[in-house]
Amino acid sequence: MDGIITMMLESIYGGGLVQATYDALMIFSSSYSSSIADTMGTISDFLKPIAGVIVCMYFLMNLIDKATTDNFSSDQFIKMLLKLAFSIIIIENITDWSVRIMDFGIAFTNGIASSISGISDLSTLDMQNIVENMGFWSKLGGMAILLIPWAISLLVRLGIYFLVYGRAIEIGVRAIFSPIGCSDLMNGGVNSNGFKYIKKMLAVSIQGGVMLIVVICSSLLTRDVFANDLGNGVSIFDLAFIAKYLGVSLSMVGIMAASKQIANDIIGA
Repeated sequence: MDGIITMMLESIYGGGLVQATYDALMIFSSSYSSSIADTMGTISDFLKPIAGVIVCMYFLMNLIDKATTDNFSSDQFIKMLLKLAFSIIIIENITDWSVRIMDFGIAFTNGIASSISGISDLSTLDMQNIVENMGFWSKLGGMAILLIPWAISLLVRLGIYFLVYGRAIEIGVRAIFSPIGCSDLMNGGVNSNGFKYIKKMLAVSIQGGVMLIVVICSSLLTRDVFANDLGNGVSIFDLAFIAKYLGVSLSMVGIMAASKQIANDIIGA
């Protein structure tokens, strides 16, 4: 019984939540990153000709548009040829650039993680010692009280993993389709859909760091606010105290769901 109650308490009070989030985000530093890179190399061989056709269509449309004007000159034609050449170069290299963007996201998240070694949360409480000092009936009642909060805490962790791994899948898909997404980059410049696509790739890349910061802020909030309640003699089995803690955890998941928009706002995508 002691082990079950201790496990429930550690789950409810976010035991190792920051580390678990970091480990999930670091999937890109494992074999998944190289697998995505290999997949991009394979699929890009199929996508690059399609992207090349799109680039040629843009070139021909612009050429027809310019050729029908009275002031069309050889200088304009040379500029259009240069844009076409640069567009082809971009298509040929965008998959490699996508891998570099993924690497930047890993470095960004690692940089944030390296600065949080001193951050703790309520999981630093000695849950096992607290449970051992309880009587049998107190343990039985405590287990009944913790049942629903424990189930909610599992849903919170499920939500975190859902968002983190969903982001990993998205950045892989965006990287794979980058040749087509960036095919009009030279056509519209900074206002083109291709440039917006690159900015969104960069935003998804730093989204991992934003997610980690959200979890860190949540841990700081619980440590500074709720630790004060514990110091005033509030029991960790108190339903009002548990409700406040779970409220912060659910809010954390909600903000993590908005982390993509936050990252987009940071990059300007």
